[in-house]
Amino acid sequence: AAAAMAAGAPLTAIVAGITTFSPPPMRLEVRALAADVLLVDDSYNASPASLRAALDAVAALRGRRRVVVVLGEMLELGALRDSAHQEAGTLVAGSGVAHLIVVGDAGRYVAEAAIRAGLAAAAVDHAADAIEAGTALRAAVRSGDLVLVKASRGIGLERAVAALLERYPLSGAGRGAHEEGKPA
Repeated sequence: AAAAMAAGAPLTAIVAGITTFSPPPMRLEVRALAADVLLVDDSYNASPASLRAALDAVAALRGRRRVVVVLGEMLELGALRDSAHQEAGTLVAGSGVAHLIVVGDAGRYVAEAAIRAGLAAAAVDHAADAIEAGTALRAAVRSGDLVLVKASRGIGLERAVAALLERYPLSGAGRGAHEEGKPA
């Protein structure tokens, strides 16, 4: 908005653009599902910084909702792979999630760190791949939950999202909060 104002765009045009904005698919995309489930699909890319931002968005949206997080591997971290995943586990545990599903080989670092940081071991599932994560997700989610799905694109968590949508289809006319022009 600030850049548009600096460029001389009229305020009415700026407001119209913001209220109708819809993020690209799988990039912090908020979707209202059946049974009052709210999905935050951020499965296009992941890094430690983007995970923090996604958890901040979830905190702003959650209200009284129980939060389920599916966290797939953050790829292309090189020598930081293990420590970044450990940091992610600590961060997720500290965000007040009720259930964590980790995906992939590095998921074990996330799970171990989350448990060390206080998340109950019974609240953590480790899935080998996105399909297994989808099965775990369908079993974990309850009516009224907020679900965050976050991973690097190569993990393919859209398959876990598809499994969730089989159980909890899009609500209303099949449009998420962003698509309806509602703040998310």
